This record gives sequence, structure tokens and C-alpha cells, in this order.
Amino acid sequence: GKIDGASAKTQSLVANAGTGIVTIGDSVGSIARLNSVTMTASSINILADIITAVGQTYNGNAFIGDASYIGRTPSVGFLLSGYSSYFQYSTPAITSTIKYLNMNPIYVRTLISEDPNVTFTGSVNDLVPNTHTLLVAAIAPDASAGSSAASSVNFGASVGNVSPLYSLNAQVVVNQSQANSVSNFVGTVSLVGNVATYSDQTYRANVMTAQATTQPGSVTFSIYDPTASITYLLPLQTSGAGAGQMNLQNPNSLDALTLNGANNYLANQNRTGTNNWGSPAVITPALGYVAPTFVPPAFVPVIGPAVEQAYFVPVPFPPPIVPVPPMSPTPGSLNAVAPSANLGAAIIANTSIIAPTIQNSTNFAIFSPAQSAASVNVVMAPDANTLANSRTIAGMQAFNRDALIPKPESGMVNILVKVTINGEPTTLASSSPVQGFKFVVPEALLPATIVSNTATLTTSPTSGTLIERAVQTDGSPLPNWLKYDPETNTFSASQIPIDAKAVEIKIQSIRNGQILEESPPILIDAK
Repeated sequence: GKIDGASAKTQSLVANAGTGIVTIGDSVGSIARLNSVTMTASSINILADIITAVGQTYNGNAFIGDASYIGRTPSVGFLLSGYSSYFQYSTPAITSTIKYLNMNPIYVRTLISEDPNVTFTGSVNDLVPNTHTLLVAAIAPDASAGSSAASSVNFGASVGNVSPLYSLNAQVVVNQSQANSVSNFVGTVSLVGNVATYSDQTYRANVMTAQATTQPGSVTFSIYDPTASITYLLPLQTSGAGAGQMNLQNPNSLDALTLNGANNYLANQNRTGTNNWGSPAVITPALGYVAPTFVPPAFVPVIGPAVEQAYFVPVPFPPPIVPVPPMSPTPGSLNAVAPSANLGAAIIANTSIIAPTIQNSTNFAIFSPAQSAASVNVVMAPDANTLANSRTIAGMQAFNRDALIPKPESGMVNILVKVTINGEPTTLASSSPVQGFKFVVPEALLPATIVSNTATLTTSPTSGTLIERAVQTDGSPLPNWLKYDPETNTFSASQIPIDAKAVEIKIQSIRNGQILEESPPILIDAK
């Protein structure tokens, strides 16, 4: 239930569960804010918004979620509308944004201290990976040195090291009732460890300090979405050797800095200023970046007993245009060799692949050494209306190793499943329109926990219940054009964008925010 003070800014709350769990299930301070909040536990579940007059301290590993975790209907936090202007604003010099999953504000958690600080002594993670946005602000009453110096947002350990947040926006700012408050830089944001989110990261303060858990070491800021960015709203140093360099400081000047994703730090690195970094920052693309081409790893035969699995190795993307007619695979080709699992090849079974440009099975390198007709629940029967070397199976045509798969017509995509039936490598194929595409995932692909608990599955869990969801294989949400219905295990798309990139998907079973089991990857290649 809700927690409030008997009178505003007077009472404080201390909760100590020792090595147990503290769960904040509803709003704190929505009627009369507390003076301060101190929570101590092995795990602290924050499922609602919290505002205090003074500090908030979370001694333990914090997990950000929503009310569905305790069986309630999620709702928009009470602080978002009134305090969003502290996180989302734009001036000629700086811009701050709020990013949240599916543009649905129920996934946003807001923590506000009017002065002086919000402190996490342990790690901060998402209860469900890449789902919730954390907005945290320490708001100083004014920009005077005495009022604002102590204002801070502090992360005492890594953020997203186990389960990344969707996005993070941490601000130390002046109360907006003060003149020109948006242009003032006050207080400190501090970090010990690394940060990983799916989408944007934004940090605002007079100075931000970041250091490795063990020095000398490394500090890494990572985002997964290639369209997202890491933004430091920090002033530039004005004097000494660091004049013109961003006030992102490393207290011991020994740690290395890595930024995975677009950022505004590169042009103003703190290389010679106060608390500068021990080496130039390493700047790389976002973790979810997909390069325009991919060279498949080398194939190595697997020696040992056959197992119930298949192997998929991506082909170059997009496939090169070569002016030669399609050819059937020959014995000894890539289609007949299973790659070594330790070379980074994804391990999948009964995988369906959508590929409108696929002309024949030479574009695939999938091999399932031990599957049988029984394992895929199909019965082969001759069909007088099909080619002599094909069969109709559950609405799909079966093509043996040497049979060409028809090229889809304009506006169509092929759905292909590679299996071995009666010892023969076989491709099950059908066509669907790009618009109105639907694909039901075979039960053989689903995690066993989902198959055995079909009657109790839910997408809005109470604590302890099992939920099912689909994400990309890196843990990020599905692209906007692709939908998944866990009740029917169906992927669908009303329209695939022209510029849609290939996407690898996995289905997860989750209980109490923990991933129990994952399906093998399913590749959807809209090209």
C-alpha cells in the first residue's frame, strides 16, 4: 500500500530486512512526503514512485519494476507528470529526453529527493531485462554553493550488470522555481562500476565522477539500441590544462573509459584536466549494432553422437548479387556439415526463417543430425499436385536436399524450416504475404517450462507465477513492426518496413523476474 508521513517532511522511514528482501509495492510520498527513506536488504524491489524531502538511501541490490510483480495492475507513477520537466527539456545548448518501452509510461519509475541526495550502495538492475526506465533526481532548492554542493545522485555499484534497464536519466538540478534553473549546473553524479541500458543514458550535474570497482581498472557505459545515445549534460572545465574538456572525472586518473554507443563525450574528452582519465576513451558502436555485412565462421565437423539440435550460421547480409543461375547443393557442401558449437554458431532446432530473397537451399547452413518425422509431428504423404520430389506436410511443401525452393513472388516471403526426416535433410517451405504475416512457433521450439505450464502462463504475473515473453537474442525488445502473442505463440507483422533489418528472437520463461529457460533463436530476415 501507499506510504506517507503523518505530516509533510517530518517523519522518516527505516526498513531493514537484513539479508532478506524489501519490496516497495506502491507510492511513497504521494500525499505527504517523508523526510527521508533508508532501505537495507539483500534485494530491494522498487515497484512505484518515491519522493522525499531529504535523502533516499538503498543499502543493497536494487531492482526496478512495476506493480505486476506483486499481482497488481501497473499504473503510471504519480511523479511522472509533475516532474517530467526535470528530465525532458531542451535549450539551445542542451537537450534531455525520456525514453521508455513501447511509449507506455507504466514502465517508468521516478525517484525524487528535493535535497540533497539519492544513493544506491549496491547494484541497480531491471526486474525484467530491458523493460523499465529509471528517472532519479536530486533537486537543490537554489544554485547557491551552500544549498547545492551536497546535492548528488550516487551509484555505488554497476547499473545493469545483470539485467539492463530500458533507459536511465539521472539529474542533479536546481528547483525550477528559481530563475534560469535549467542553465545552472550543480551537484554531483557518482558511479562505481559500469552502466548498461537498452536505450538512452542521460547524466546531468556540475561534475560526474566514475571509477572502476577495483583500481586501476575500467569503466564502461553501454547501450544496445544503435539509435540511442549516451548524453553527459556536464559543463566544460574553464581553467588550467583541462580548459574546454568535459567535467567527466576519474578520481584516481588511472582507469580506462569505454563507451559502447553514440555519445557527446568524444569531442571534449577529459584527457589533461582535473581527475582526467588514464588513456583516451575507447568508442565503439552500440552493443546491438548490426554491421552491413557478415562473414560466416569456418565450419568444423562435429565428432560424436547425434543430438536433438540444429545449427544456424548467418550468410552474408545482404546477400551479394551474382549473375549466375541458382544451383542445387552438392554432397559435401556447407548444407551437409555441422559447425562446431564453440565457434560462436547459434544452436537452434526446427527454426523458421523468413527470407524473400532466398532462391535455394544453398543460402542456408543448417544441419539437424538426429531429428525424425516424429520429433516434428508431421506425416509425409505423396501429393499428386506437387512435384515428384516434394511432399505436403501440415500445409508446407517438403523439398529434399537436391530440390530447389521456389523463389517467392513479389510481396511474398518464404517461411523455411530445416529438418531431417527419415535421415534425409529436408526443407519445409511455404509462402506468406509481407503484409499480414503470421507464424506460429512449433512447440518443439518453446522452452519446456512453457509447454508444461500452458494453463498457468500470464503476461502480467503475480509473484511466483510463470510468464512468457519474446525478445531479441541480445535481450532487447522486439522491433516495433513485429508482434508476439504468447497465448497463441504467434509472431505477426501487419507490415514489414522496407528498411527492416534481420532480427534474431528467443522466447523466455520468467518467474519472479528471473529467466528460467530460453528457446533457441528464431531468425526473421525481412530482406
